[in-house]
Amino acid sequence: MLTEPTELYNYPTFGVGLKQYLFQYNTENTKAILKDKIKNQFRTFEPDCNAANTSFADGLLVTGENEDTTVQDFNTLKLTVGIQTVLGDDVEVTIDGE
Repeated sequence: MLTEPTELYNYPTFGVGLKQYLFQYNTENTKAILKDKIKNQFRTFEPDCNAANTSFADGLLVTGENEDTTVQDFNTLKLTVGIQTVLGDDVEVTIDGE
Protein backbone atom coordinates (compact mmCIF):
# COMPACT_ATOMS: atom_id res chain seq x y z
CA MET A 1 0.00 0.00 0.00
CA LEU A 2 2.92 2.32 0.62
CA THR A 3 4.48 1.51 -2.74
CA GLU A 4 4.00 4.30 -5.25
CA PRO A 5 2.81 3.43 -8.76
CA THR A 6 5.83 3.42 -11.13
CA GLU A 7 8.17 2.73 -8.18
CA LEU A 8 8.82 -0.82 -9.34
CA TYR A 9 10.40 -0.78 -12.79
CA ASN A 10 8.90 -4.08 -13.98
CA TYR A 11 5.42 -3.36 -12.57
CA PRO A 12 4.57 0.31 -13.20
CA THR A 13 0.96 -0.07 -12.04
CA PHE A 14 1.85 -1.84 -8.77
CA GLY A 15 1.14 0.15 -5.62
CA VAL A 16 -1.64 2.16 -4.00
CA GLY A 17 0.45 5.25 -3.30
CA LEU A 18 -0.78 6.21 0.15
CA LYS A 19 1.83 8.96 0.41
CA GLN A 20 0.01 11.08 -2.17
CA TYR A 21 -2.93 11.32 0.25
CA LEU A 22 -0.79 12.59 3.11
CA PHE A 23 -2.14 16.15 3.10
CA GLN A 24 -5.59 15.40 1.65
CA TYR A 25 -8.77 15.99 3.59
CA ASN A 26 -9.97 12.96 5.53
CA THR A 27 -13.38 12.69 3.86
CA GLU A 28 -15.62 9.79 2.89
CA ASN A 29 -14.73 10.44 -0.76
CA THR A 30 -11.00 10.08 -0.05
CA LYS A 31 -11.63 6.86 1.89
CA ALA A 32 -13.73 5.49 -1.00
CA ILE A 33 -10.94 6.23 -3.48
CA LEU A 34 -8.39 4.48 -1.25
CA LYS A 35 -10.65 1.45 -0.79
CA ASP A 36 -11.13 1.23 -4.56
CA LYS A 37 -7.40 1.40 -5.20
CA ILE A 38 -6.67 -1.25 -2.58
CA LYS A 39 -9.29 -3.62 -4.05
CA ASN A 40 -7.94 -3.07 -7.56
CA GLN A 41 -4.40 -3.88 -6.41
CA PHE A 42 -5.60 -7.10 -4.77
CA ARG A 43 -7.56 -8.02 -7.90
CA THR A 44 -4.56 -7.39 -10.16
CA PHE A 45 -1.57 -8.57 -8.17
CA GLU A 46 -2.79 -11.03 -5.51
CA PRO A 47 -4.37 -14.13 -7.08
CA ASP A 48 -4.85 -15.85 -3.70
CA CYS A 49 -7.09 -13.05 -2.47
CA ASN A 50 -10.83 -12.69 -3.06
CA ALA A 51 -10.83 -8.95 -3.81
CA ALA A 52 -14.63 -8.69 -4.03
CA ASN A 53 -14.93 -9.75 -0.38
CA THR A 54 -12.28 -7.38 0.97
CA SER A 55 -13.70 -5.60 4.00
CA PHE A 56 -12.75 -2.26 5.48
CA ALA A 57 -13.36 -0.83 8.94
CA ASP A 58 -12.68 2.67 10.19
CA GLY A 59 -10.17 2.59 13.00
CA LEU A 60 -7.83 -0.11 14.15
CA LEU A 61 -9.67 -3.27 15.15
CA VAL A 62 -6.67 -4.78 16.94
CA THR A 63 -4.28 -2.33 18.55
CA GLY A 64 -2.77 -4.34 21.37
CA GLU A 65 -3.51 -1.47 23.74
CA ASN A 66 -6.42 -0.37 25.87
CA GLU A 67 -7.45 2.80 24.11
CA ASP A 68 -9.86 4.89 26.17
CA THR A 69 -9.58 8.27 24.46
CA THR A 70 -12.81 9.80 23.22
CA VAL A 71 -11.33 12.70 21.24
CA GLN A 72 -11.79 12.25 17.52
CA ASP A 73 -8.69 13.07 15.50
CA PHE A 74 -9.63 14.43 12.08
CA ASN A 75 -6.01 14.53 10.95
CA THR A 76 -5.48 10.79 11.22
CA LEU A 77 -6.78 8.03 9.00
CA LYS A 78 -6.89 4.64 10.68
CA LEU A 79 -8.19 1.88 8.46
CA THR A 80 -8.31 -1.87 8.95
CA VAL A 81 -8.35 -4.03 5.82
CA GLY A 82 -9.77 -7.56 6.05
CA ILE A 83 -8.64 -9.92 3.31
CA GLN A 84 -10.35 -13.18 2.40
CA THR A 85 -8.14 -15.72 0.69
CA VAL A 86 -9.23 -18.36 -1.78
CA LEU A 87 -7.17 -20.92 0.11
CA GLY A 88 -9.07 -23.35 2.30
CA ASP A 89 -8.56 -24.23 5.94
CA ASP A 90 -7.23 -27.68 5.10
CA VAL A 91 -3.74 -28.38 3.85
CA GLU A 92 -2.90 -31.57 1.98
CA VAL A 93 0.74 -32.59 1.61
CA THR A 94 1.79 -35.35 -0.78
CA ILE A 95 5.15 -37.01 -0.14
CA ASP A 96 6.78 -39.46 -2.57
CA GLY A 97 3.74 -39.49 -4.84
CA GLU A 98 1.49 -41.22 -2.29
